[in-house]
Amino acid sequence: STGRPKAVMIDHRAYAHHCRVIADAYDITPRDRVVLLSALTFDVAMDQIAATLVAGAAIVVSDPVFWAPAELPDRLAEHGVTIMEITPAYYREVLGYDTGALRGLKLMNVGSDVVTVSDARRWARSGLPGRFLCNYGPTEATVTCFLHPVTGTLPGEHPSAALPIGRPVPGTRAFVLDAGLRPVPDGVPGELCLGGIRLARGYRNRPGLTAAQFVPDALSGEPGARL
Repeated sequence: STGRPKAVMIDHRAYAHHCRVIADAYDITPRDRVVLLSALTFDVAMDQIAATLVAGAAIVVSDPVFWAPAELPDRLAEHGVTIMEITPAYYREVLGYDTGALRGLKLMNVGSDVVTVSDARRWARSGLPGRFLCNYGPTEATVTCFLHPVTGTLPGEHPSAALPIGRPVPGTRAFVLDAGLRPVPDGVPGELCLGGIRLARGYRNRPGLTAAQFVPDALSGEPGARL
């Protein structure tokens, strides 16, 4: 999002695995209709397009003009959308309008930025039947690689507290490491490092950056594994 743009090289195996995992996690079926609200240059579009088609579901495209929050609920109802993935800021605006029109959603998936306890509470208290899911993941790990379902109002939690990013999806290895790439004890801050079959090959035509960011995975025991 800042500095010199970099293209991430994701191989076919990682992408195919991602589509199967996401289709299963989101419970996408041929009866579903998934709305595309992301620009094609945004990595989240990978979830909204490929995983949908792999499951045999339909894509509802809001292009050429993305629907404004005020019109989104009615548009979703009009097109029978059952699954939606949006940012927290967009989500907060949408819930300020007619939430009754969101009753057809079976999944509200929120991510790409910090999702708060207050966000989850608003969904739980709306009485809407759909699941609320928080997602996280960098492009370098084939986009969405952590999921956190929320099923209640989280009593006792501060409204502005951030929700956990969740647990890694199948095919993702996750560690919290120190500067020497050693696991830190529970409760000690560190850096989240990701590995597994979903990890990208590196950055296109950026060998120096690839070598700096994709480091050997000494924890896996697999020759050539990286984090």
